[in-house]
Amino acid sequence: MSSIPGRMVLGFFLCVLGLRACQRAQRSMGRNIESAGLIVIADARATKPEDRLVLTVREFLKGTAPRTITMKRPYCPYVPEGNGLALLLSPDWSSNDFPVIEVYTEAAPIARLRELVPIYRLPSERQRLEALKSDPRYREQLFDDLREMRERGNYPN
Repeated sequence: MSSIPGRMVLGFFLCVLGLRACQRAQRSMGRNIESAGLIVIADARATKPEDRLVLTVREFLKGTAPRTITMKRPYCPYVPEGNGLALLLSPDWSSNDFPVIEVYTEAAPIARLRELVPIYRLPSERQRLEALKSDPRYREQLFDDLREMRERGNYPN
């Protein structure tokens, strides 16, 4: 069922049965950044009939890889064809059957990702919390990080 009509039929049955096509735990962008081994801005296109996904990397935000990445097309999360997508891939992305942690297609989340990646590169949890605390735009992310703190003494005063 790799054809478009086949996918539509599958999606229809999943909706009729009340099943979600992609059930994943909701995680904050910061958690996704931390768990990703590779974060790229790329153009994505699907190949037919193999249903492979070809990523042409424009920019590396985290990690390194070849400029062209080919993988089995993931459906959870779904990666649409398009230009300038942000993809977060697992540390073992080259050998994993399901390497995509998250994909962002809209400008606002991609801009936020660009802002948060350098914060999550900071070497200590305390520095990351301080950076998040200093900007009101990161309030939700700060609260999520505080819930997941590894050392309670890192709470910024």
